[in-house]
Amino acid sequence: MEIRNADLVPLVRTRVPEAQGDLARISPELGPCKVMALLSELTHRFADHHDFIAVKHCFVAADELLADGSHQIRNAVCANYVYSLASLLDRHDESAEVLIHLMPLQLRSEYIRQISNSLP
Repeated sequence: MEIRNADLVPLVRTRVPEAQGDLARISPELGPCKVMALLSELTHRFADHHDFIAVKHCFVAADELLADGSHQIRNAVCANYVYSLASLLDRHDESAEVLIHLMPLQLRSEYIRQISNSLP
């Protein structure tokens, strides 16, 4: 079943229960790019606080959107969310390795594909 824009905010609210306060304030009509930017901000904040369970929930939500989202949603995940992971995973501390291992396979594959394509 393809996830459409109308299902995007409710899905993220369900998949990332730790962010209910942040997500309760946003409109269900928010576009995919803005939702992915917010999910990215939440992922970074949870990672900074070493809340790896919440980070995993964010990763799972993004992975599901990447797998089952409409074309527009998949593009937003790739262009916004996956792109923002570079700054999160480019850290030179032990948390970067933990974060890589928390990523579901499809999300990790897309991240590696983007990194590989950006190399000279």
